[in-house]
Amino acid sequence: MKSFQPTHKLIAPAGEEIPVLLVPEILTVSYLVITKIEYEEGTAPFYRWHPLQGVTYNGIKLEGLKVLPLESAFGKKAELTDYESNRNHPGDLVMVL
Repeated sequence: MKSFQPTHKLIAPAGEEIPVLLVPEILTVSYLVITKIEYEEGTAPFYRWHPLQGVTYNGIKLEGLKVLPLESAFGKKAELTDYESNRNHPGDLVMVL
């Protein structure tokens, strides 16, 4: 099995940062949010992330949790911004590269 290579970080409201791997779900715009423990144990991920819905757990939106990209391979940092500032949808997030 390959080693865990996080692509993003899950940010909790208290500031805790958890490295995660985003894996696209087939036929949706959602991503599975996989932690190192879930990856190594082969267990199902708890969280999902969608650019418009944010982070969810079993379909319930979790306010305050954010998914931010790690440094990109090209040396510039990708950021997530409030979708509200771009489209007037409160609380939504969009990835800006």
